[in-house]
Amino acid sequence: MPGTTEVVHLVGARTAAIRRRYGVPFLLENPAHFLTRLPHEPEIGDEVGLMAAITRHGNCCQLLDLHNLYCNAVNHGFDAFAAIDRITLDEVIEIHVAGGRWEDGYWMDTYDGRVPALVWELLEYTLPRCPNIAGIVFELLNYYETKMTVDAIAGELKRAGQIWRRSDRASGAMQE
Repeated sequence: MPGTTEVVHLVGARTAAIRRRYGVPFLLENPAHFLTRLPHEPEIGDEVGLMAAITRHGNCCQLLDLHNLYCNAVNHGFDAFAAIDRITLDEVIEIHVAGGRWEDGYWMDTYDGRVPALVWELLEYTLPRCPNIAGIVFELLNYYETKMTVDAIAGELKRAGQIWRRSDRASGAMQE
């Protein structure tokens, strides 16, 4: 989505309506995208600024997909850690990690394998800075579960749990 006031008002109004209708917190996920030069207004800025503006306008919180952020950093040449430093992390309630692959010259968010090392580093870096985090999700599409061994899937879940515990989160909030 382009970083414009029109987008902020459109998406923000829809998220606020969902929250009012169901009376529960609504989380908006940062997307992976493949358009290099999306238009943006200076007061909104890039994808980080757009998410911040939408969450403010829509009175919602963020589902921070670290693999999506990683995809965008790889495909568009920016520093993912610098992007994390600009995100309002007290609005992050859930974090997703996943695997992907190269396809047609892009790193794709395909939920089809192990989490890349840099995504684990992003999780280690980000998680302690998220005071309202409720959990971490390892995403894997059903189609690919047969392509990974049970041990590989268990290893990804175990690693997420270890990072969770090292970040001083309450034990028992996330099960391995």
